[in-house]
Parts: sequence; structure tokens; C-alpha cells
Amino acid sequence: MDGMAEVYMSGVLIAFLFFIFLILPMMVENRKRKRIIAKLAVGDLVVAYGGLIGKVVGVYEKGLLTEVAPGVRVILATSLVMRRVTPQEAQLTGAAAYLGVTPVLGSSDLLKEQPAQK
Repeated sequence: MDGMAEVYMSGVLIAFLFFIFLILPMMVENRKRKRIIAKLAVGDLVVAYGGLIGKVVGVYEKGLLTEVAPGVRVILATSLVMRRVTPQEAQLTGAAAYLGVTPVLGSSDLLKEQPAQK
């Protein structure tokens, strides 16, 4: 009977560690992402899991209408939205030129093409 108790306790310990290291962090991340999505408003910049960056032009129950370039609008399911993008991040990615974000902290130099080196 003593051996069965050890096997049982080992299984419980493994299940507990699995929950602590795998399940709990995912639950925390999902709660955080849901809070971010609930706060989204028209004009916010978002990035989707595929890497698509766009400006929110419409907020709906199960999706967002985003503009990824002037006149190009894409509907994103809210489950695809990874996070909000700050204007500084948009400058670094070069997305600001398409999304109409005003340059900050002299970052407009990042959007200019560099002359070819000889």
C-alpha cells in the first residue's frame, strides 16, 4: 500500500507543477489580453498575431475594423489581436508612414531612406 501512495502523490505533484508552470501563466496572459481588447477604441494601433499592424477604425462585439494602409481596411477577429502598439513602436516598425502617426522623439529619421553606401 505504501508504494501506491508514493505513485499517487507523484502524480498529484506532477499535475500541480504542470498547472503552476503551464496553465496558470496562460490564464494570466489571457486575462491581460482580454482587458487590453476591452479597452480598445477607435484610433488605437494594434498588432495581430500574424504581425499585421493597423489603426482601429471600428470596434464590434467579435471583431475590429482596422486600416492597415490608406484606404485598405481589414476585419480582425478579436481573438487575433495580440496587443496595442505604442506610437514609438509604430515608428520603429515603419508602420507610422502608412498609419498617419505623428513622429515622436525625432524618430521621423527612421522613416527616411538611407543613402546607399559606396
